[in-house]
Order: sequence, then C-alpha cells, then structure tokens
Amino acid sequence: MGLAGVLLLLDPASFRGAGGLYLPAVFAILAGTLAWAAGSLLSKRVDLPRDPFLGTALQMLAGGGWLVLAGLLAGEGRHVNVAAFTWASVGAWAYLVVFGSIVAFSAYVWLLRHVSTAAVSTHAYVNPLVAVLLGWLLLGEPLTLRMGGAGLLLILSVGLLSWPRSAGPPRRRPRRALAWPRRPRRPARRRALAATAA
Repeated sequence: MGLAGVLLLLDPASFRGAGGLYLPAVFAILAGTLAWAAGSLLSKRVDLPRDPFLGTALQMLAGGGWLVLAGLLAGEGRHVNVAAFTWASVGAWAYLVVFGSIVAFSAYVWLLRHVSTAAVSTHAYVNPLVAVLLGWLLLGEPLTLRMGGAGLLLILSVGLLSWPRSAGPPRRRPRRALAWPRRPRRPARRRALAATAA
C-alpha cells in the first residue's frame, strides 16, 4: 500500500518526456535499496558500536569514500566549478550534511536498536509526503486530488505498520498428571534388622 502511494505521488507518466529511463541508474538504485534493507535487518544481529554517532561516522566514511572514488574514476572531478558555488548552494549542502546525514542517520541507528525494523522503515513513506507538503507551504506548489489520494494511502500504510499487534490469548500451561504418592521405602539396614528380629 505504501509503495502504491509513492508511485501515485510521483506519477510515473510524468517521466515519459524525460527521454526514457537510464537502466544502469535504475539498477543502481534498486541495488542500493536492497543493500539498505539488508543492512537494517542485519544490524540487529551483529555487534555494532553502542554510540549511534560512531556508527554513523563509520557508515559515512565507508559510503562516502567509495562514492568519492567512483566519482573520480568516472571523471566527475573535471566538472566541478568552484566559481559557480553560491551561499545558497553551500548552505543547502551544509544542511544536508548536518541534518540530512549526521542527525538523521544517527536517529535511524538509535531507532533500529529500540524499535522494530518495520516501524523504522516507515520513514521511506513519510518523507515524500512531507516534501510535498513543504513545497505547498513554502513554495506555493499546487496540490492535486491525485496527491491527496497518494497521501491517504501513505498515511494508512504507516498506520498499519505502526498498529500494535495483539499478542493473542495467553497460552495455558499444560497440567501435569498428579502421581499417586508412593510409600517411602525403608532403608536396607532397617529391613535387615526387622528380618533378624522376626
């Protein structure tokens, strides 16, 4: 349901005039999504640093290092124009680094230890809805009926994932059959004395 809401919100038909889809990029996004899900599930089974900021630093260094290396090998370093930087672009970059990466991922790591993985994953459905609402409030972007239906699907999906599951009726412990109390046996010495006296 949540995935259907995201698709309805994005409206795949609007991408038809963009020259088609670049399949390597599509597969890279799918691979990244699967790796993120696998890492979220494995994080509960492996030993990780207790400090969420340390876990965030390790993730950023590992992921960022590979991205920088891949970008340099692809020749993206030649396209960087420092003279085109503006205060607005630098401020947006700093905001993404501090709040979009450090704070957000630290909170994500902390939640993975205290909340179920399914509940933590609801952020993937909430973020597009929040982005649309912020665009409407701050930039005056239009809201359509399709967006409203998509938002309703997203809210329902998050509500279903967050709904507390009933543990069911308590199981009764099976009753053990009561054994008839046996007569205590007399020690062998006492029996020998009784036989001698007889």
